[in-house]
This record gives sequence, C-alpha cells and structure tokens, in this order.
Amino acid sequence: MDINPAILDRLLSAEIASGHYFDRPTGYHRCLFCQAGFEEGRIHPHGEALFTAAKAADLHVEQEHGGAFNALLNCGKTQTGISATQAALLSRLNSGESDRRVAEALQISVSTVRNHRFQLRRKAREAKVFLAVMNLFTEHKTRDQDFLELPATLTVSDERTQISVSEAEEIRKKYLATEPGLHLRRFPKKEKLKLVLLLEVARLFETGKRYSEPEVNRILRPVYEDYGTIRRYLVDYGLLKRTASGSEYWRES
Repeated sequence: MDINPAILDRLLSAEIASGHYFDRPTGYHRCLFCQAGFEEGRIHPHGEALFTAAKAADLHVEQEHGGAFNALLNCGKTQTGISATQAALLSRLNSGESDRRVAEALQISVSTVRNHRFQLRRKAREAKVFLAVMNLFTEHKTRDQDFLELPATLTVSDERTQISVSEAEEIRKKYLATEPGLHLRRFPKKEKLKLVLLLEVARLFETGKRYSEPEVNRILRPVYEDYGTIRRYLVDYGLLKRTASGSEYWRES
C-alpha cells in the first residue's frame, strides 16, 4: 500500500500518525490510505452512535486498516525505510511482546532483536535531523528547485510527477493557448507533459460540483478536438472522479 507522495509532502507528522487528514479544499477528513472521506460539519452514524467527521475518520482507520501504526508499516520499505524484518519486529513489540518472544517468533537471537531496536532508535534521531535540514533548505530554494504542487487525488507517484515550477511554466507556454479561452495547441506524447496540461484543464471544473457527461464534453470541446481522450486522461490520472456508470463526474481537489 503506497501513500500518494503529494499528500505526504504537505502533512505534518502528527497528521500522518493519525492516519487521516483534513482536506481543506473539499471540506472532508480523508483517510490517508484509501481516501475515504468524512464531511466536516456533518454527523456520521456508526452503529447506534453518532460521531464528528474527525472521530469517524479515526474509527475508519482503526476498523478498515487495523490502525494507523499497522497501516503505515504496511506501506513497505520504499515509504517507511523499514525492512520487512524490522516491520515485523516493531509490530510485535508494539503489541507488548518481550524481546525473547519476538526473537522466537522471528527465529532470530535476542541480541539481534536488541540490535534492531538500537538501529531503529538511531534511524529515528537521524530522521528528525534530516527533516530539520530539509525544512531549512526549503526556506531558501529557487523556483528551479521548487516542485509543482499536485492534487492529493493524483493516481501516479513516479517520475512523471517530478516537475519543477519553472519546467511547468515552459510546458504551458509551448502547448497552451489561453485567448480567448483555454486551448491545447497539441497533446504531447510524453506523459509528464500531458500531466502539466491536464492539471490546467482540470481547473475548468469546480471542486465538488457534479457534472453529467454531456456537460463535461461541452467544457472540454473548446479545449481540444479529441475531447474524449482528454476526458479519459483526466479520469485515469484522478483529476476527475467518475461514477461507475459514467453518468456523473466531479473534481475533488
């Protein structure tokens, strides 16, 4: 299970640890792991009880994902930096097992368990210092170093999303005409270039408003002659959501 890096980039560690966050543009508390949403200001039923959106999100993370601790561990080494053995060790220690019980379960020595614990504490200290360094660094970065902010609903998190602000500006200048309205001069083959342009097209839709397919087509028709392709890419990249029947479309963020 991977968490969208665009979401992680803008969250505090406390929000990540809770397993959910408040998505201000949409007014929803969203699950970090599956994006399930709970609207702020509404009462959410759960069994015979009623809960606020934040509490409903807490219950969702606990019941659907086994709690934030386990769900974060399940994100894997690429996001946690923790090996499978260390993840298993942490899971067992967190449930209250002794070093000896953990060693028996994982078929390693007690001294190995204690060494892992020492290394994990060291890694935690390093992470704190590294985070402080990066926070200081971002205060002085240039536009060439500043990456484009991407919506949390984006379905990809690979090299296509590594776009600097200045790079995005050049792509827009090359492929977009804005007078009298937004229009693509052509739709490039490279996915990274497409993504920058699709982000601009997605802004034609109001956040949270529901659109029928004919309404979506009407908005996209002036943008590009093959508006069906643009509509499909918007959905594939998560920039527009769509019901299973395709009868309604909407933009979440």
